[in-house]
Amino acid sequence: MSEQVIIEIIKTIPAVLWPTLVLVLSLIFRKDIKNLFRRIKSGSVLGNNFELKDEVEALASKVTEIPTAKPEERKLEKMLIQRELETNPVGELTLLSATIEKELRKTLYITGWFNNTRVGSIKSIVNSLVSNGALPMNQKSSVDLFMDIRNKIVHGTESVDVDSVRQVVDIGYALLNQIKNIQVERHFVEHTGVDIFLDPDCKNKISDGLGVILRIVSPGGKNITYQIFPSRVKYEKQGIEVTWEWSLEKIWGESYYVDPNSGEKKLAWKSSAEFVGRNAEDV
Repeated sequence: MSEQVIIEIIKTIPAVLWPTLVLVLSLIFRKDIKNLFRRIKSGSVLGNNFELKDEVEALASKVTEIPTAKPEERKLEKMLIQRELETNPVGELTLLSATIEKELRKTLYITGWFNNTRVGSIKSIVNSLVSNGALPMNQKSSVDLFMDIRNKIVHGTESVDVDSVRQVVDIGYALLNQIKNIQVERHFVEHTGVDIFLDPDCKNKISDGLGVILRIVSPGGKNITYQIFPSRVKYEKQGIEVTWEWSLEKIWGESYYVDPNSGEKKLAWKSSAEFVGRNAEDV
């Protein structure tokens, strides 16, 4: 009997009849099936991958094409994700993939490119980052392949080689650090709850408004600027990274403030929407 016939028989077996039919097939076609499975290097039975070697190697090649973080940074990342490699590599892979997705979503929000994007879809997030120039195509293909392999491992019912899972996990940490180092403009709270005024002498305080001074870091960190925006959000501490989100419900007119560092009275803005950025870790 030809190998193709055997393959077609396997594909048409309903899952509920599998236990009975596998016994029958094993008795009738024992020699042919044994030879067939010996020759198959990679494939699927009833949609379940039983070998991921080629895909894992392809992923490793893609990820190593891009500069990654230093070994000590990768070690720290593993600690933060509560490494479970020895006892539950699949569980660690699941947690790691969720962390990668969260980091991509965070990047989308800190850039302000989340508008018109289905942020619940990892594919939409990645496509938006690519279209805005934040994520190179080679990183996109790495993310796509990693998530595909992750789904086959986590949702598959076939046993998976533990060493392959461990290799995917290690590659995933390198990929995560690459994503964390995406070169985009970032915004950090420098001063919060800054009083704002109607006049240049800063005597007529605006009772229902406050300002937030952001430290704005250019892609790559070469240039740092500071700018104040109207914001009634109460940020818990200085230095947190915030998302680039705005509200148009109220447009604030010309306002002034006293620079917390120099004590100089300055123009805050001529006209501005209200900044409502959140802690980037909360998205």
